[in-house]
Amino acid sequence: MILTFAQSLIMLTMGQYTGNRVAYGAACMALFGCFGGNFAMAPGVCSRVFGEIGPRVYGYMFSAFGVAAIGGNALNKILLDAFGYKFVFNLMALMSALGGLLVTQLKLV
Repeated sequence: MILTFAQSLIMLTMGQYTGNRVAYGAACMALFGCFGGNFAMAPGVCSRVFGEIGPRVYGYMFSAFGVAAIGGNALNKILLDAFGYKFVFNLMALMSALGGLLVTQLKLV
C-alpha cells in the first residue's frame, strides 16, 4: 500500500519537477524504485493470498506486464496526443491509488 500511494503522490506532483533536471531525475528514480518494490513483494503476496497455487498466479501476473508494456505504450501515445502529459500522469496516479485501496481489501493475515 505504501508503494502504490507513494507512486500516486509522485505522479500527481511530477509536473512540478519538469523545470529541474535533478528533481525530475530523482522523481523518476523514486517511481522506478516503487515499481521494483512491487516486483519484489509480489511473489510473497501471491503465495500468502493464493496458497499453493501462488507461484502459478504470479507467473500469469508477471506475464501480463509484457502485454501491458506493448498495449500500454500504444494507449499512452493516444492519451498523450488527445489530453497531454498532465492528464496521463493524473490518470496513472489515480490508478495507483485505486490499486492501493484494493490491496487494503486483501486478507493477508
